[in-house]
Amino acid sequence: MLKRKLPVLFCAAVILVACDNHPPVAKATPPVSANGAQPDPADPYAADRTKLIFSSYCTSDSSPDESLSYVTRALSYLSINVPSVPPEETAYLERGSKAVSEISQQEYSAKGDHTASNRRWNTLLNRRLYYAWQAHKGLADAAKLIDNVDSNSDPPWDPYGSVEANRMYRMLNAVRAVDEAAVSVQKFLDHEAYRTDSLLTQAQYDGISMSANLNLSYNLQRAMQCQFAHLMLDKK
Repeated sequence: MLKRKLPVLFCAAVILVACDNHPPVAKATPPVSANGAQPDPADPYAADRTKLIFSSYCTSDSSPDESLSYVTRALSYLSINVPSVPPEETAYLERGSKAVSEISQQEYSAKGDHTASNRRWNTLLNRRLYYAWQAHKGLADAAKLIDNVDSNSDPPWDPYGSVEANRMYRMLNAVRAVDEAAVSVQKFLDHEAYRTDSLLTQAQYDGISMSANLNLSYNLQRAMQCQFAHLMLDKK
């Protein structure tokens, strides 16, 4: 039986505490204009404040790309290390999942109970590779949207006139898929943790857990924070 990692929320709390213990960022001195006047400190969009936000989240002009690359690498790492599902098993699970959805819809329309769909659903859940299959589905969906941040190939549509704003928009579109991918991987890990015939070694379990819990959402958040700072600086 594998040793489980601490819950994600606890890990996030530890990170927040660690961040709180960092030395405070020195307050930037407001720039002085030609007539000696300083910007209104109450202005939330004052140049010094925006640059302070930028320096807090962006280590360089390419920082959004750098943080986003960590997300891409984490998704790739997880796709490689979560056990693969044979094509025939994938086809079986896809057919079964579609059948459960159709039966459930029929039961709902007939205002009956969900005995039949629940029975089929439990059959799928008991398949050895069901949770690995779900994890791979979630990772593939997330990777597609992260790739779309720059390629914008699906859909080829930009709702805003600014390149930076459209890039931020596509990052926001990826948030849910990335979070769901992390949850699906965690469900796979939880399933493996209580099995004596786990598909993972302890080292594999730890590596997957670290990537899913810390590298995905955290780095996407960092990329978005820096992208937002770029967007605000472009408004100057």
